[in-house]
Amino acid sequence: QEPTLYHVIAELLYLQHTHLILRSTLQELNWDRNFKNFLRDDSMFKSTMKKPGKPIQFFFEGKTFTAMNGDSVAAALLRVGQTRFRHATNDDIRGPYCMMGVCFECLVEIDGRPNQQACQIMLHSGMRIRRQQAPNLDKNTKEQAGG
Repeated sequence: QEPTLYHVIAELLYLQHTHLILRSTLQELNWDRNFKNFLRDDSMFKSTMKKPGKPIQFFFEGKTFTAMNGDSVAAALLRVGQTRFRHATNDDIRGPYCMMGVCFECLVEIDGRPNQQACQIMLHSGMRIRRQQAPNLDKNTKEQAGG
């Protein structure tokens, strides 16, 4: 039996509610501050590459970082402790969630191209990555209102 529109909407509301609870919990746990503790050898965040790639340099928000050839952009950023990838609104910071291209929470600007999924793009030497910025909601609202 195919799901009805009601069931689809109910599922979407449930997922949105779950996401809000998770985000609130991560904020309470000081996720950004404590994330570096996970980057140890016994961490659940380990490379699955059989042979580590050679080190390559890339830029994030104007700073130079080193990652391994073969990393996705998201993996490289997480490897260097960067968890804030984009701003959905002025105070709503987002980062990787699913790491498989489904959630679109890892959108960044890569080499001047916005809306790039960091978990789906392989890192290249010299890549310039910036946080994805939300549009100015106040400005858009005024323009739509004719002001």
